[in-house]
Amino acid sequence: MGGFALVSYLDICPRDPQQLQRTVLCSSLLRLVSSGGTIKLMIFTRTQAISTVAVVILVIGIGIIWKVQQVDKSLSVIYLTTGEVYVGTLATFPRLSLSGDSYQFQMVPSQQGGSADSTRLIPLSDAPWAPKRLYLNRGQVVLYGPLSEESLIFKALLEKSATTTTQ
Repeated sequence: MGGFALVSYLDICPRDPQQLQRTVLCSSLLRLVSSGGTIKLMIFTRTQAISTVAVVILVIGIGIIWKVQQVDKSLSVIYLTTGEVYVGTLATFPRLSLSGDSYQFQMVPSQQGGSADSTRLIPLSDAPWAPKRLYLNRGQVVLYGPLSEESLIFKALLEKSATTTTQ
């Protein structure tokens, strides 16, 4: 019957009429059965109860992880084995990925032959392939971590976003 059982009032209530009248539950069941109704009691087996609890815990866990990923919008720096450096919003669950509004950090050698190399941040959105999201191979990542608000890159990105929003 799929976890449901049909029960008559005699299976639950005492058979003695005096005890039957004193029991509120049984008298209610007696009225229900005498009026032509049926009584259904849901009977959970131990396996069904454990499965239900496991599913609830799993759904809550996924919801918490999803919420944490949505809240963390801080900038991170990612250094790859190829020497490439990326700066942007990093997601670590379910896969390591950068948002499409991230930047590639490049060192540009000086033109005069001096030792002062310059750096630049190239938006991934300006790349010919302009990804919506950049998925990273964890085996190619040397390190990653949050970008300090005191760093020059953070300040440069903050200034850039301030100038683009005021235009």
